[in-house]
Amino acid sequence: LKSEALISSIKENGYVIKYFDDLNRQGLLAINDSIKARLDDYQMILVCKDDGKYPVLVSISKSNVLKGKKANDILKAAAKICGGNGGGRVDYAQGSFQDISKLEELKELFEEVKELCEGIQVNNSLPKRKKLMEKLSNHMAKHGWFYGEIVGLIGSTAISAMMG
Repeated sequence: LKSEALISSIKENGYVIKYFDDLNRQGLLAINDSIKARLDDYQMILVCKDDGKYPVLVSISKSNVLKGKKANDILKAAAKICGGNGGGRVDYAQGSFQDISKLEELKELFEEVKELCEGIQVNNSLPKRKKLMEKLSNHMAKHGWFYGEIVGLIGSTAISAMMG
Protein backbone atom coordinates (compact mmCIF):
# COMPACT_ATOMS: atom_id res chain seq x y z
CA LEU A 1 0.00 0.00 0.00
CA LYS A 2 2.85 2.42 0.77
CA SER A 3 4.43 1.61 -2.57
CA GLU A 4 1.18 2.47 -4.37
CA ALA A 5 1.06 5.98 -2.88
CA LEU A 6 4.72 6.56 -3.71
CA ILE A 7 4.26 5.31 -7.26
CA SER A 8 1.37 7.75 -7.73
CA SER A 9 3.54 10.58 -6.40
CA ILE A 10 6.44 9.65 -8.69
CA LYS A 11 4.12 9.49 -11.72
CA GLU A 12 2.63 12.87 -10.83
CA ASN A 13 5.78 14.73 -9.73
CA GLY A 14 8.67 12.82 -11.27
CA TYR A 15 10.19 12.18 -7.85
CA VAL A 16 9.33 11.40 -4.24
CA ILE A 17 10.92 12.51 -0.97
CA LYS A 18 9.37 10.56 1.89
CA TYR A 19 10.01 10.06 5.59
CA PHE A 20 8.55 6.97 7.29
CA ASP A 21 8.29 6.87 11.06
CA ASP A 22 6.92 3.32 10.99
CA LEU A 23 9.63 1.57 8.93
CA ASN A 24 13.22 0.52 9.46
CA ARG A 25 16.04 0.32 6.90
CA GLN A 26 14.82 -3.10 5.69
CA GLY A 27 11.37 -1.59 5.08
CA LEU A 28 12.92 1.16 2.95
CA LEU A 29 14.78 -1.42 0.91
CA ALA A 30 11.57 -3.39 0.33
CA ILE A 31 9.71 -0.27 -0.86
CA ASN A 32 12.62 0.70 -3.09
CA ASP A 33 12.69 -2.76 -4.67
CA SER A 34 8.91 -2.74 -5.19
CA ILE A 35 8.95 0.62 -6.96
CA LYS A 36 11.98 -0.25 -9.10
CA ALA A 37 10.21 -3.42 -10.26
CA ARG A 38 7.13 -1.46 -11.35
CA LEU A 39 8.49 1.81 -12.79
CA ASP A 40 11.08 2.55 -15.45
CA ASP A 41 11.40 6.23 -14.56
CA TYR A 42 11.84 7.27 -10.91
CA GLN A 43 13.76 9.42 -8.45
CA MET A 44 13.40 8.61 -4.76
CA ILE A 45 14.76 9.85 -1.47
CA LEU A 46 13.42 7.59 1.29
CA VAL A 47 14.16 8.15 4.97
CA CYS A 48 13.08 6.34 8.14
CA LYS A 49 13.89 6.23 11.85
CA ASP A 50 15.77 3.13 13.00
CA ASP A 51 17.48 2.77 16.38
CA GLY A 52 17.66 6.53 16.91
CA LYS A 53 19.23 7.13 13.49
CA TYR A 54 17.69 8.24 10.21
CA PRO A 55 18.72 5.85 7.44
CA VAL A 56 18.29 7.28 3.96
CA LEU A 57 18.40 5.79 0.50
CA VAL A 58 18.45 7.54 -2.84
CA SER A 59 17.43 5.60 -5.90
CA ILE A 60 17.54 6.94 -9.47
CA SER A 61 16.35 5.14 -12.61
CA LYS A 62 18.75 4.52 -15.49
CA SER A 63 16.82 7.01 -17.62
CA ASN A 64 17.51 9.73 -15.04
CA VAL A 65 21.14 8.69 -14.69
CA LEU A 66 21.46 9.18 -18.46
CA LYS A 67 20.12 12.73 -17.92
CA GLY A 68 23.04 13.36 -15.55
CA LYS A 69 21.37 12.74 -12.20
CA LYS A 70 23.47 10.77 -9.73
CA ALA A 71 22.16 9.18 -6.56
CA ASN A 72 25.53 9.39 -4.82
CA ASP A 73 25.81 13.14 -5.52
CA ILE A 74 22.22 13.77 -4.41
CA LEU A 75 22.83 11.90 -1.17
CA LYS A 76 26.07 13.75 -0.44
CA ALA A 77 24.40 17.10 -1.07
CA ALA A 78 21.32 16.23 1.01
CA ALA A 79 23.59 14.96 3.81
CA LYS A 80 25.22 18.40 3.91
CA ILE A 81 21.81 19.94 4.55
CA CYS A 82 20.42 17.31 6.92
CA GLY A 83 23.73 16.40 8.55
CA GLY A 84 25.06 12.92 8.07
CA ASN A 85 26.93 10.95 5.49
CA GLY A 86 26.67 8.23 2.89
CA GLY A 87 27.69 7.16 -0.55
CA GLY A 88 27.09 4.67 -3.29
CA ARG A 89 26.65 4.38 -7.03
CA VAL A 90 25.11 6.72 -9.59
CA ASP A 91 21.82 4.79 -9.48
CA TYR A 92 21.67 3.91 -5.77
CA ALA A 93 23.17 5.38 -2.59
CA GLN A 94 22.53 5.01 1.13
CA GLY A 95 23.61 6.64 4.36
CA SER A 96 22.06 8.39 7.34
CA PHE A 97 20.83 11.86 8.32
CA GLN A 98 21.04 13.57 11.68
CA ASP A 99 18.40 16.32 11.23
CA ILE A 100 15.33 15.37 9.21
CA SER A 101 13.57 18.67 9.91
CA LYS A 102 15.28 20.07 6.80
CA LEU A 103 13.69 17.35 4.67
CA GLU A 104 10.29 19.03 4.80
CA GLU A 105 11.83 22.38 3.89
CA LEU A 106 13.41 20.84 0.79
CA LYS A 107 10.14 19.17 -0.20
CA GLU A 108 8.27 22.47 0.09
CA LEU A 109 10.85 24.26 -2.02
CA PHE A 110 10.76 21.53 -4.68
CA GLU A 111 6.96 21.83 -4.80
CA GLU A 112 7.08 25.61 -5.22
CA VAL A 113 9.60 25.30 -8.02
CA LYS A 114 7.53 22.56 -9.67
CA GLU A 115 4.47 24.84 -9.52
CA LEU A 116 6.48 27.69 -11.04
CA CYS A 117 7.72 25.45 -13.87
CA GLU A 118 4.20 24.20 -14.59
CA GLY A 119 2.99 27.81 -14.68
CA ILE A 120 5.72 28.70 -17.16
CA GLN A 121 4.73 25.77 -19.38
CA VAL A 122 1.01 26.61 -19.30
CA ASN A 123 1.28 30.39 -19.68
CA ASN A 124 4.44 30.62 -21.79
CA SER A 125 5.68 33.39 -19.51
CA LEU A 126 7.87 33.79 -16.48
CA PRO A 127 5.82 35.19 -13.57
CA LYS A 128 7.33 37.26 -10.79
CA ARG A 129 7.84 35.11 -7.70
CA LYS A 130 9.82 37.34 -5.34
CA LYS A 131 9.29 35.20 -2.20
CA LEU A 132 10.37 32.02 -4.00
CA MET A 133 13.47 33.73 -5.39
CA GLU A 134 14.32 35.01 -1.89
CA LYS A 135 14.03 31.45 -0.54
CA LEU A 136 16.25 30.15 -3.33
CA SER A 137 18.82 32.88 -2.68
CA ASN A 138 18.84 31.93 1.01
CA HIS A 139 19.42 28.31 0.05
CA MET A 140 22.16 29.35 -2.36
CA ALA A 141 24.07 30.97 0.47
CA LYS A 142 23.91 27.72 2.45
CA HIS A 143 23.80 25.08 -0.30
CA GLY A 144 25.12 26.27 -3.65
CA TRP A 145 24.46 22.94 -5.41
CA PHE A 146 20.74 23.15 -4.70
CA TYR A 147 20.41 26.63 -6.15
CA GLY A 148 22.26 25.57 -9.28
CA GLU A 149 19.93 22.62 -9.83
CA ILE A 150 16.81 24.76 -9.32
CA VAL A 151 17.99 27.59 -11.58
CA GLY A 152 18.81 25.01 -14.25
CA LEU A 153 15.35 23.50 -13.97
CA ILE A 154 13.59 26.88 -14.16
CA GLY A 155 15.82 27.95 -17.06
CA SER A 156 15.23 24.82 -19.13
CA THR A 157 11.47 25.11 -18.51
CA ALA A 158 11.47 28.78 -19.58
CA ILE A 159 13.47 28.01 -22.73
CA SER A 160 11.11 25.16 -23.65
CA ALA A 161 8.11 27.46 -23.16
CA MET A 162 9.66 30.19 -25.31
CA MET A 163 10.38 27.72 -28.10
CA GLY A 164 6.74 26.63 -28.07
